[in-house]
Amino acid sequence: EISADLPVDADAEKIASKIQQTVKNFGQHLVPNVDIELAMIANSTDEIFTLEKLHYYGMVKSAYLAAGGFQLLQNYQKGLEAINPQRIRNAAQKYLAGQTPVMTLMSPMAKKADTESAENINTFHTEILANGLEVVVNYNADSPVIGVHLLAKERFISEGKDKAGMTAVLQRMLKSGGTKKHPGEEFTKALERIGAELKVHDLSWLPYDDYYTTPRFAYMRLKLVEKQFQSGLTLLADLVQNAQIKDEQLAAAKKSVMGISGKNSASTPEVAAKLFYDNLFISNPGYGLIYGTPMTVQPLQLDDLRGHYNRFYNPANLVLAISGNIPTEKAVESVKSLFGKNWGESGWQAEKPSPALQKPGRTERTQIGKKQSYIYVADTFKTEEKDRAALRVLMAIFSDRITFELRERQGLAYRMGASASKLGDSQWYAIRMGTSPENIDKAIAGLREQVAMIRDAEIDTKEVQKTVNALLGRRGMRRLDRVGRAYYMSMEVLAGRSPDSDEKFGEALKQVTVDDVKRLAPIIFAGDEPLVVVAE
Repeated sequence: EISADLPVDADAEKIASKIQQTVKNFGQHLVPNVDIELAMIANSTDEIFTLEKLHYYGMVKSAYLAAGGFQLLQNYQKGLEAINPQRIRNAAQKYLAGQTPVMTLMSPMAKKADTESAENINTFHTEILANGLEVVVNYNADSPVIGVHLLAKERFISEGKDKAGMTAVLQRMLKSGGTKKHPGEEFTKALERIGAELKVHDLSWLPYDDYYTTPRFAYMRLKLVEKQFQSGLTLLADLVQNAQIKDEQLAAAKKSVMGISGKNSASTPEVAAKLFYDNLFISNPGYGLIYGTPMTVQPLQLDDLRGHYNRFYNPANLVLAISGNIPTEKAVESVKSLFGKNWGESGWQAEKPSPALQKPGRTERTQIGKKQSYIYVADTFKTEEKDRAALRVLMAIFSDRITFELRERQGLAYRMGASASKLGDSQWYAIRMGTSPENIDKAIAGLREQVAMIRDAEIDTKEVQKTVNALLGRRGMRRLDRVGRAYYMSMEVLAGRSPDSDEKFGEALKQVTVDDVKRLAPIIFAGDEPLVVVAE
């Protein structure tokens, strides 16, 4: 199967014909050994990465079982290792030369003028290097995969409101531009040679891939196998310290970011989210502004991006988290040798965003003329750190209850949920609800009623245990991947907690009782005058 996404004005027929000819003529030439080696490395490391995600592995491998049974699956990797250029050529001549591929071309409709397993060892180490780089290492021997998460703090504060979206542009230039030693595509090939995966921004076409995208940080996430740790970390250090920021990538990066920004400006949930944070904070620390606007992105110049790169990615503004089967001493030694010097604007650190909140008790509405509306209902509260696990359970119970009542039973919502958040000393809960315009008033009344009811609602041990089990299950799934573990460690550090706090939080969830949850309910949901935001 071959697929391609083309510009609307591309000559699709010509490209389809070229693909057909390429398939038919594939057996006329020998594939270079280097291409086979790269494919083998990618395949073998992908096999290891997939094995780490047991829930995903079965889905990926089910096709092999259906096609050839367990024997095919068992011998597949060994069979791949025996492949050489001549065998590929023979297969191409046998199966491709005489075939006429089935081609399907799809294009958008023309717009109408008037429309739109190993040792159970798990240790943590944290250290701040002389240049200010904060290093966190989690040694865990139950997987040969190593995850590295490099976090650059406070992306929105660093770029400034008048240049909102600059970090999004920079992230899209980094990997494509490569480094002085590995310019352009050479950097990607260097990663491929060691079977490593590097991600520097979310993928706009992948649903929910922006789960980890916030104005608080930008990231570089590296996944690799143990034997390639030094090589992979060397490439990461090279990109952090010696990235090529050139004109060739700037226009495409700005176009990509403005495309996302334009899409968000027409999205009811995105418009509602920005309006919510504008009215929650005295000074919005960047929520809803990650991709900026055409007015902030289009004027960006190369010097802006280079200056931002030198500040934002200097060692004092970074947290480097490593998780996997790499001894702590070895990991720290490698980090010090590769990241121990000064570079960029060494010593510069982004200011922390102001956590000051506005007073709730008002309603803000905006008209965007869509068939769907989006509502936020929020209020502030104050709890102690020891209540964090019980708070998480309470919010999950509340979210499940309002979803059942207002979406499943009353049919008022097409999407909804509730969560609690914290920035500095400020805490708030927020209920999000997508509904139809004609149901807005009824939906808001229903949310107010549910808030009042939860204060003294009956909650039993069975419901608490069910909720805890569900939370633990989701936590486990998100931490199967070593990059995921490294990410969550860095989140704890960003929040001012120790890197093992995430693991301790999982244990704390297991200790939550009915009394804990019932004690918190009237504290969290005390207010009768919430902030209400509506995009309609």
